[in-house]
Amino acid sequence: MTSMIASTQLMQAKQDDFKYNDERFADLQMLRYQVHGFDNLTLRQKKLIYFLSEAALSGRDILWDQNGRYNLRIRQLLETVYTDFKGDRKSEEFRAFEVYLKRVWFSNGIHHHYGCDKFQPGFSEAFLRQAVKSIDSSKLPFNVEELYPIIFDPKVMPKRTNQADGQDLVQTSAANYYGPGVTQAEAEDFYLRMKEADPDPAHPVMFGMNSRLVKENGQLREKVWRSGGLYGQAIDRIIYWLEQAKTVAENEKQVGVIQKLIEYYRSGDLHTFDDYTILWVQETEGNVDFTNGFTESYGDPLGMKASWEGLANFKDMAATARTEKLSANAQWFEDHSPVDPRFKKENCRGITAKVIVAAILGGDLYPSTAIGINLPNSNWVRAEHGSKSVTIGNLTDAYNKAAHGNGFQEEFVINQTTRDLINEYGDACDDLHTDLHECLGHGSGKLLPGVDADSLKAYGSAIEEARADLFGLYYVADPKLTELGLTPNAEAYKSQYYTYMMNGLMTQLVRIEPGNDIEEAHMRNRSLIAHWVLEHASSSQPASLSPSPSPKPASSSQPASSSSPSPKSASPSSPSPSPSSLPALGSVDGGSSAVTPSAVTPSAVTPPAVTPSAVQLVQREGKTFVQINDYPALRRLFGQLLAEIQRIKSEGDFEAARNLIETYAVKVDPALHAEVLSRYRALNLAPYKGFINPEYIVSRDRLGNITDIRVKYGEAYDHQMLRYSRDYHFLPYVND
Repeated sequence: MTSMIASTQLMQAKQDDFKYNDERFADLQMLRYQVHGFDNLTLRQKKLIYFLSEAALSGRDILWDQNGRYNLRIRQLLETVYTDFKGDRKSEEFRAFEVYLKRVWFSNGIHHHYGCDKFQPGFSEAFLRQAVKSIDSSKLPFNVEELYPIIFDPKVMPKRTNQADGQDLVQTSAANYYGPGVTQAEAEDFYLRMKEADPDPAHPVMFGMNSRLVKENGQLREKVWRSGGLYGQAIDRIIYWLEQAKTVAENEKQVGVIQKLIEYYRSGDLHTFDDYTILWVQETEGNVDFTNGFTESYGDPLGMKASWEGLANFKDMAATARTEKLSANAQWFEDHSPVDPRFKKENCRGITAKVIVAAILGGDLYPSTAIGINLPNSNWVRAEHGSKSVTIGNLTDAYNKAAHGNGFQEEFVINQTTRDLINEYGDACDDLHTDLHECLGHGSGKLLPGVDADSLKAYGSAIEEARADLFGLYYVADPKLTELGLTPNAEAYKSQYYTYMMNGLMTQLVRIEPGNDIEEAHMRNRSLIAHWVLEHASSSQPASLSPSPSPKPASSSQPASSSSPSPKSASPSSPSPSPSSLPALGSVDGGSSAVTPSAVTPSAVTPPAVTPSAVQLVQREGKTFVQINDYPALRRLFGQLLAEIQRIKSEGDFEAARNLIETYAVKVDPALHAEVLSRYRALNLAPYKGFINPEYIVSRDRLGNITDIRVKYGEAYDHQMLRYSRDYHFLPYVND
């Protein structure tokens, strides 16, 4: 690993001619990524990637419509004004219009991609109305008048995905997963009845995942996203490209995966979808891989319905060596985790992990994208058949290279010693934490029999992300990683602990508008972990970093408190405390054990609080910094919170999840927020980043046969967006 880190640093230090940073506007920085190794692939593999890339781009309209029922019409209106405007393009209003359009493109709709608030135009309604008058009306074949309040009135559809506790999350969200008039209570009851009627509750489908729930003549029914159904025109185009991909698949298993996905797209049957995901998990021999479909439920306020996304990729052979070490030892990590044995998997099946090179990003992965993916999301499929985890290496590489020398560390990291630690180990440990999060964190643990996978409702996504993050944080410090050659020494993990706490407590606040709460699931997760740990750090005892505990025999009948040592009796060689020995978990609503600030007191934790705290916020010359005084104690706290969050997940404890999220993950300290925004603003950095895709240039012979495919970089952001709207616009403007 030492040589790997050294080579990584050399690669990062090397100046190449590739331009990672592109244009910037509003709060967004556009980046580019390189498709390393594409030229070395066979022509058959290049064709497979090209066909899968076309499939990944063909569902673009689906996501736009999922994000808001007016988005496709608004996109056409704005793009037509942009291309056909005959006035002064240097005027203040047109420039504001241009920024607005670019933000709408980036978010695949009129609401912020992360914060979910509706964009407020910097140009006037009068400007837009005047511009529309000069446009050929045949280019706007819909009622333009009804779009003006959608765009300009801040009270109309103000938030795409509302997560505010105590409100009807369905009726207050603009996302197009539920039809007009459907309430949260009706939707939850509709799907509860479906689950209760399931003849095979041990193998439930992901109810509601691929449909819009609508009310017609007072009755609820689903409109399924499938060929011949809702979004059928775009899905048919996706199927076309999947059929092409099938002809150049690398092996018969890959053919079977693609064929089963086509069958699912044609039928919309969720049992067929489960069959497809099982085949996809089991296909591990090919170099080329993909995701294509309705995948993640972050956009649904109830966390059930999935947004459409697409990704074509191939394996980074050299970097995959580190993830294969993790997946090969999955059972060891499961057995040695600090959670109650009742919630551990007795047999970790089919867990595979790899580092990939993204070839194209589509749907909900474009332009803003994940850097790691773990699928499938079905709990029973994961338990019985395993999962695939990927870290997208060329994207993390692009992020890292684009960020070097931007002054961020100098402004927010407490001292040079810590900066040196981050500079030496930070990128490698960031990747390792992502690997642990995706490969093992999401794949760890199990639900108790009879627990509904959707029992945490709107809090489920944030709790699940916290669970995976905590798994990664706990194990990135484990000596097992040094033994496996994944970390060079016992100090490297500290770079991850510092940057994680700094982000969760402070720097992620640059993504929040003043006065707003935290609503996005990943941000809530980080805030929850960081603030829970900060509060409990003063109650933690100094400890030397010890290996993970030896596993205890699992017993379904053994209570959490049985034979578990208390923190008072724990020694460096003792097992980590079980949930029963966590700092006094307060009772909520008659028995749920979520931590509340008022429930935890120094007397509730043994041994007594020590000074200084393991981690604290300190002032230096009028600026706030994170200061970590006891890294091993931090690890123990991560383990304790992991144990509690796994219990919440395994038992389906909604009230405990609600209490943790609402107590630690949502609210923002306004004074600290203002300070962070001011300091960040002085750096002239954009808090959000996304990618411009490369182009694939196809060469053909006189008969039309593909003879070569090459990667081309440099397409302008606006050109790419307009080209995508021209070449991949398959849905009508209204989809009801």
